[in-house]
Amino acid sequence: MLLGLSLAVAQPAMGQAPGVTENSFTAEVIEASRQKPVFVNLYAVWCGPCRPLFPVLDTVADEYSGRAKLVSVDVDENPRTVNAMLELLDEEEIKRPPNMQIPAVIAFRDGKPTGLMIGGQTKIEAVREFFAKNDGS
Repeated sequence: MLLGLSLAVAQPAMGQAPGVTENSFTAEVIEASRQKPVFVNLYAVWCGPCRPLFPVLDTVADEYSGRAKLVSVDVDENPRTVNAMLELLDEEEIKRPPNMQIPAVIAFRDGKPTGLMIGGQTKIEAVREFFAKNDGS
């Protein structure tokens, strides 16, 4: 029983952003981005650099409340969704490393990806700049 409790406590907080799966990707990202920009946080539970990015993304997303949407995708749980996003990045000729790294945030607007931020960015100004560059205003 104690082991179960310690494992539950060991799980990192994954931020406030709702999770997107293969079943909800089209509605929650592609279609939603036709109304306002959608920022997709790609992460994994085991990813150490992903953890400090969550509160930074949550803060910036709160600043964009009503003007943009933040969602998250667990890369281990949703590999087909991740592959679909990578194909969309390639179609839009958005440069990315051959072996995609996490954490990463993909911006979508008008049903298409518009930007990519890779790495455990913890400087709020850099995340604000990425949102501003991809918010369509």
